[in-house]
Amino acid sequence: MPRAIARAVPDPSPRATTTARPNPLPRAVMVSLLALPLALIGTGMAYRVVSVIASVKSMQAWPTVPATLQTVQLGGHVKATYTYVVNGQQFTGKRASLYGDDNLSSFHQQAYEQLQGYLSRHEPWPAHVNPKDSSESILIPELRWDVVAFYLIFVAIFGGAGWGLLIGSWSKYRRYRQELALQKQFPSEPWRWRVEWSTNHIKSTETATAIGAVCITIFWNVCSWPMLFALPEKLHEHRYSGLLLLVFPLIGVGLVGWTAVQVARVRRFGRTYLELDEFPARPGENVTGRIFAPAALGNAEEVGLTFTCEQNTREGSGVRTSTMWETAAIAEIVRGEAGNGGVVLKFQVLIPDSLPDSTRNWDEWYEWHLAASAGLKGADFEAEFEVPVFKR
Repeated sequence: MPRAIARAVPDPSPRATTTARPNPLPRAVMVSLLALPLALIGTGMAYRVVSVIASVKSMQAWPTVPATLQTVQLGGHVKATYTYVVNGQQFTGKRASLYGDDNLSSFHQQAYEQLQGYLSRHEPWPAHVNPKDSSESILIPELRWDVVAFYLIFVAIFGGAGWGLLIGSWSKYRRYRQELALQKQFPSEPWRWRVEWSTNHIKSTETATAIGAVCITIFWNVCSWPMLFALPEKLHEHRYSGLLLLVFPLIGVGLVGWTAVQVARVRRFGRTYLELDEFPARPGENVTGRIFAPAALGNAEEVGLTFTCEQNTREGSGVRTSTMWETAAIAEIVRGEAGNGGVVLKFQVLIPDSLPDSTRNWDEWYEWHLAASAGLKGADFEAEFEVPVFKR
């Protein structure tokens, strides 16, 4: 049997199981009105990135012909006029590159110096000409990764925020509708009013954690790596304080490593789920159940469990979480019982009668969590479940 060490606060007063939740539809509509412009900006910038890359790759494949430079100018961007001949017909081109005014790098200055050198020496420049339309040409079909990175910042910030708000708000409304249906289906069983508790098959939260890690890592790296494009110019000007810019990409590298571990863990143990012998769990009684894990856990020597009751209080724009009660135990590992070759972890924990039910109030609520962990070769085993705890 599991051994347990408990820590509790004295006599916390039980609270109501749940309170009526407001319909999230009006909020979803308001959020959509604010988020839609952000999403459109992010989507537009994403289209711009794809368009620039596709255009450059296409233009680089165009055949080249000798072009005679007429004028070369440098304003916000490099400008040039030139003539070239295709099949005996002369054309005049005015496009030096795909890029307009910007100061992201010294691209325009370097292009101007190159073109000006050819102009002063009266040397022909190889112009890329569209084989389908000889009047379309370009002198420097170069892909600028600093520009792509700059666009991606807008994609991440505006697109990420806009689409995140849209998907999040309407997902909440969809969940609200599902839970209304569950309340009608199980009017006297409030523990079944939540989607994840509608059946005694409680999935691990590790998949949601991994998805969040991927989103955070992509957002951070897309926003931080473009800083490296400013580093060479700062070092060239002996402004060594620019080396501080390396901190943000290095953090991004750390996030990539952390996310890789989360994803590897989900790939290895993502199908882990919990079944309680008596659903839901009851304060003042022994909670017994089984955790079904993939066969990859079969080499574990010991699986530790932690069962906690947490109080969450909304404070301004944040939430303060405090542990009201906690117990540690060791699960019994049973091999060969699961039909798919997996491992079953059996446990038994006594919950004090004085602790509150699982609640979903707006300003204050209580959650019960069961966490399991084991050290393994490769990605360690970690799984966490939110357990329904309700009095009779």
